[in-house]
Amino acid sequence: MDDTNGTGGGPGLDAFSVESVYAELLGRAPENRMEPRMAPLHRAMEILGEPNRAFPIIHITGTNGKTSTARMIESILLAHDLRTGRFTSPHLSRVTERISIDGEP
Repeated sequence: MDDTNGTGGGPGLDAFSVESVYAELLGRAPENRMEPRMAPLHRAMEILGEPNRAFPIIHITGTNGKTSTARMIESILLAHDLRTGRFTSPHLSRVTERISIDGEP
């Protein structure tokens, strides 16, 4: 069955069928073959003046346990006489829990 109605997609494909849409997406290289690249990130950091090197930072991400992890890291750093600043969200009882300097709200 050929595509004779001019809707595109090639032989036997309706322009709006799942198969034709998928074929169109696969043909949009390199969009469908994305590979992680660090060069654009490094260039952005360079343009911004290397803010990632302005001060030491630990950024914790994830679903569960971020506040506990941040507090453990903070305790270790404080035990080594390093100054710390911590921001966590949300707070449990007081908004001042969110920000601490050297372990103090």
